[in-house]
Formats: sequence, C-alpha cells, structure tokens
Amino acid sequence: MQRNAVAEYLRARRARLQPEDVGLPRAPGRRVAGLRREEVAALARISPEYYVRLERGYDHQPSDQVLRALAQALLLDESATAYLLRLNNAGTLPTSPSHRPDSQVPEPIHALLANLTETPAFVMDGNHDVLAGNALAVALQSTTLHTGANLVLVAFTPECRERMGELWRAVAERIAASFRLRGNPDDTRYREVLAEVLINDPDFPEIWANHDVKDVSYDMTPHWIDPFGRVPIHWQHLRIPETDLVLVIGANPPGSEAAAALRYLAETLRSQR
Repeated sequence: MQRNAVAEYLRARRARLQPEDVGLPRAPGRRVAGLRREEVAALARISPEYYVRLERGYDHQPSDQVLRALAQALLLDESATAYLLRLNNAGTLPTSPSHRPDSQVPEPIHALLANLTETPAFVMDGNHDVLAGNALAVALQSTTLHTGANLVLVAFTPECRERMGELWRAVAERIAASFRLRGNPDDTRYREVLAEVLINDPDFPEIWANHDVKDVSYDMTPHWIDPFGRVPIHWQHLRIPETDLVLVIGANPPGSEAAAALRYLAETLRSQR
C-alpha cells in the first residue's frame, strides 16, 4: 500500500504540470497531458527507467534524497514534500505510545475558548472533527462549528455550497487538501469520513484525485449574520503543541465589517443570557 501511495501521488502531480511550468519547451503537436516520465527523471537527475519503476510501485522504498529531488522537479512546496516523504515512510517508523499525538483538548484551551467572547474560536483534529468551540462560533454557524461536526463532511453539503456561493469550490478544495495532509490513513475515523464523502458527493472524487495537500494557516469563509448579510470571516489556524489539534480563531481587523458583525453577534448573545 505504501509503494502504491507513493506511485499514485507521483503520477497525479506529474499530470498537473506542463513543460512551460518547469522551463521546458513545448514541442509542436505535443499531445501528452502533463509532463513525460523522462522529463521528470531528467529534472530530478535520475534514470528514466528508475522513475518508471517508482511510478509503477516496483521500488521497495526510495531514499529521501531521491524523493526530495523529485519533489523539486514536480514543484512541490514544503507541505507537499513532507507529505510525499510521509507516504514513503508509512509503516516503517515505529511510534511509541508515549509519542502518539494526543487528541484530547487540553484544559487551558477549554479555558481560553470560554474566555474568548468577542471572537469565534474552535478546536479541530487531523480528521477535521470539531472537538470544542466557544459560544460565538456556534452562534456564527450552528450547523458547522458545533462539537461533533466534521468540516470535510460539512463542506460538501448543499447548504455549504449555497452559503459559499462562487467561493465554494476554492474553499472545498482547500479543506480537502488540508484533510489529506493532516489526516492519518490508518485512523478508522479518517477512513470513515473519506468513504462517506467519496460516496455521497459528486465533486469530491475529482477534487480528491488531484492529490493536493495544503497546510492551512490562514483562511476566509463567508457567513450570514443578520442584519449584515453575508460577511467574510477571517481565521488564523494555530497548532497546539504535542497534539494533532489546531485552534482556529477569528482574525478580523478592528473596524472591519467582520469585526462589527461579530461584535453585534456577541452583544446579542449576552442579551439573551
């Protein structure tokens, strides 16, 4: 499975590039979709025969040096390179129980969420399950940001498509890319989420087949806040050390429309208590 995962990833990334992307001339009448195998091999300075073996999953475990050269040839960024190396090392690096990521939300983070009353915030794990959130996050989007929701499954729903409008495709691709990077294929929950969205959404299989990975640190999603209408809310993603968790917190400049709308929403919440 590890060899097939590396091979599939290499094939997918090669198909996404054109000769012009890597500084190669396009020959007249070229009909190949993406780069040729021999072009990738030349850029990575390995033999074409060896690269063919990699793409067919015949090599037991290529070295990190070879994969880094291929990552450079395929124009992979830091996150995509790390993902390729992780695929290659899957199942070969023992993980002791004491070093497994902790998916429990630390008590100080719960306290922080409770004290954040003017900005929405929530915690999600590598599977994009929401594990905790403050009252303002739930008020902002009750169907999405409550404990137990999964952001991947939510992103590929008719309600989300309607709310996002023309922004939906970009947001959905970003979430899928983050899920691929941060999720653990050996995790039952990861496989459960992946299977559900592959089966139920007509667009997800195509998006997933692109093999995009992205380490999301900053994001924007539109939300409906009466009486302001659709408001763009900006988010900062902060890793919680020694866990696989991310604290996602509103990051909207003072004086912005989003800040004003969130302040109004927070005041409405206080008045209802």
